[in-house]
Amino acid sequence: MEDNQERYYKLSTLQFFFAVAAVILLGSLVWMFAHDYSREWKQYQKDFKDLEVEKNRVKEDLELSSVKEKTPYQDLLKQIESTEKELSQKSFEIKKFELKSAELQSQYDIHNQQSQFAKAKYDSLKYHYEEALSHGKPEAASIKKELDQFEQKIKTLHLTLEKIQSEIHQTEVQVLSYHSNLKSLQKDLKNFTKQSDIYDRKLKKIDWEQMSLGNKLASMVRDLPVVDLANPSYKVQQVVIHDIKDSVNFMQVPKVDRCMTCHLGIDNPDYKDAPQPFTSHPHLELFVGNNSPHPFEEFGCTSCHEGRGRGTDFLSSAHTPSFDEQKKEWGKKYHWHEDHGWEHPMYSKPFIQASCLKCHAGQTVIKGADQLNLGLNLIERSGCFSCHSIDRYKDWPKTGPDLTKISSKTFKDWVYLWIADPQSFRHNTRMPSFFNQSNTNDPSSIKRSQQEIHMIVAYLFSKSSPFPVDPVSKLGNAKKGEELVSSLGCFACHTIDPQSTHEKPTLQTLRREQGPNLIALGTKTTHEWLYNWLKDPNRYHSQTKMPNLRLSDQEASDIAVYLAAEKNPDFMKKPIEKIDEPIVNDITQGFLEKSSSVAEAKDKLSQMSLDEKMTYSGEKLIRHYGCFACHEISGFEKDKPIGTELTEEGSKDVERLDFGFVDMEHSKETWFMQKLKDPRIFDHNRVKEPLD
Repeated sequence: MEDNQERYYKLSTLQFFFAVAAVILLGSLVWMFAHDYSREWKQYQKDFKDLEVEKNRVKEDLELSSVKEKTPYQDLLKQIESTEKELSQKSFEIKKFELKSAELQSQYDIHNQQSQFAKAKYDSLKYHYEEALSHGKPEAASIKKELDQFEQKIKTLHLTLEKIQSEIHQTEVQVLSYHSNLKSLQKDLKNFTKQSDIYDRKLKKIDWEQMSLGNKLASMVRDLPVVDLANPSYKVQQVVIHDIKDSVNFMQVPKVDRCMTCHLGIDNPDYKDAPQPFTSHPHLELFVGNNSPHPFEEFGCTSCHEGRGRGTDFLSSAHTPSFDEQKKEWGKKYHWHEDHGWEHPMYSKPFIQASCLKCHAGQTVIKGADQLNLGLNLIERSGCFSCHSIDRYKDWPKTGPDLTKISSKTFKDWVYLWIADPQSFRHNTRMPSFFNQSNTNDPSSIKRSQQEIHMIVAYLFSKSSPFPVDPVSKLGNAKKGEELVSSLGCFACHTIDPQSTHEKPTLQTLRREQGPNLIALGTKTTHEWLYNWLKDPNRYHSQTKMPNLRLSDQEASDIAVYLAAEKNPDFMKKPIEKIDEPIVNDITQGFLEKSSSVAEAKDKLSQMSLDEKMTYSGEKLIRHYGCFACHEISGFEKDKPIGTELTEEGSKDVERLDFGFVDMEHSKETWFMQKLKDPRIFDHNRVKEPLD
């Protein structure tokens, strides 16, 4: 019959859709269990188990082969064989003693039982006797007589037991005398094979071929889906570091690292040559090892390596490739891509030592961090902290020479050419080149730069304090001066190397770079100034690191003549552009407009002489380029460094770094490297004013 119930759906259609939905739900549930069960790390643990079995088999074979080759081991086997043969020949005699021992043991058991019964009866009679005696009963005398009889019986049985026990002991000693030598030899044999036995026992637990049937079944059951919630063979390994906290959902929780779920051989030196992810950590005496300063249980992995410690697969752990080829390889093998949702991805291998500064910021030398030590020394030698505030180098002295008395030391033309291109005079100078860079090498920028250098030179010489140069009292001898430079230890801090070797700097080479390269000093300064400097360096610069060598007048003169004899005439032949007053006016007006209106700036400019314009703009340019950060310059004693503070620069998010229009990977490491190589490259294709 037709169902007349009013409804807006057809029941058969509804049942069909319910059936389809149920099938889809069941399939999704099965897929969810299968996906959850077949984790990436499980395969790694299976592969590591195979590797572990293989290594233990090799170890066992090597151990056994090395033991078997030893002469004492072979001799011991022969002795055991001889002893077993001797025992087989005496088997009838040994059996006779064993039967006698068994017979005596039976007699002992029978007499011991009789003794126990007699003792029980004695205890009962003793109680009745004590009771009858205390109540004055007449049967006390008869009970006492029976009690004495049982006491005598117990003594007789006790003597019999002692005799039987003595005979048993003698037979056992006799039997043991036959076997003792064999047991001793077998014990010695176990000492030889002790290590191989350990490997054998371990293989019986992990090697499927050697595992017992019961263990195989137990292992299969415990690793089944759902059942593996209990105690599976393959499971996530983790360590909780309570002393280090992570910010999770606005809460500070102990750091959890699960890296060892895949990196299973991380603390085992046996796996130093194993492939990733099973290889052991380098330098276990420093890192990860139980006896190292950084034990695994206390530091984990991500406290040094960064990354996501709670991740259990390659992508969620936030690995970072070390080079482009590896990045491409990971893309094909693991479908790797950068995880923009994780703020602290793992350090790539070349930069891993950067993490040492988190705990060792105050140390001069950090053990095991040679690359970081070299970087810190480069910062110190280059004087990066002069322009950029870095907590580690707070209150360090300025790295450049004192310029407050520059007019007594050198010449305007030399200073102009030096500022224009420092490396053309001294190839290994730490003085940066501010002009003719990648963003200022067009014709108009070059013309402006030439006038800016004139202005800086004008200010330095106009503000230079007088320095009385004492006359040289002795004639110098260059040959003797050369000998003195070699013998007085000058080369411990200085070099005289006119050619660039392009050698990679090391800690050793940097430690020798306390003073500048002494090439072509005769072009830069005079024999008289060198003489006065050598006699008393502190008189010219009170903060200099140059020691007073207590030289005699003759020694100072000899060295001064030797150093001043070296010149670079080609450097001084380089053209120097003449002062261009229109460009000078344009630069000066630009500075004036920063503090006044255009009309007021033009009015002030019209009232200034050329020298005043040069000096005024020179001061502004020195402040603009930050020259005072490395050098003592009159008028800039209280000025602060112009560079960005670098104490926590590495903590910036990559989105806060300006990559400009440069085609490069958007990562912090790449940006920092490019910034050091060519800082001006980020200005390319941008419209900027000269002072920007």
